[in-house]
Amino acid sequence: MRKPKYQTKDMYYTWASMKKRCSNPNDPSYQNYGAKGIKVCDEWQSYEPFMKWCLANGWYKGCNISRHADKGNYEPSNCTIKSATQNRKEQDYTRQQKRVMIYNDDESYTFNSAKEAAKFLNKSHDTVGAVARGTEMTVAGFRAKYL
Repeated sequence: MRKPKYQTKDMYYTWASMKKRCSNPNDPSYQNYGAKGIKVCDEWQSYEPFMKWCLANGWYKGCNISRHADKGNYEPSNCTIKSATQNRKEQDYTRQQKRVMIYNDDESYTFNSAKEAAKFLNKSHDTVGAVARGTEMTVAGFRAKYL
């Protein structure tokens, strides 16, 4: 039985994106993956074993590959297939629990969460999180990073 075209196209894009963010310093997401030592296992360096794992583990259109608790490498024993919505909720929760440092040339402050930093700056925690993830440059004159 042949797989629907969208399955292999979406899977291939997921696989290629996963490898790129873990190995290419020019990828915008590299700072959150490869720069932190997150790797793609040897087995998944080739597409076919990744595709077989996806199909055996319930791949469906629009799903995401998620690492358990957003920790560890991309490998069969550390990954699961989740809806994009569930994956985003878990990532947001994990980020909310991470310590955040905001800083500029003159001062720096450390907080237990993006929410605490946002309260200090009188900005939304989404904005502080965007700066810490690197999708925004500054918030209220400060740069930010997760610790």
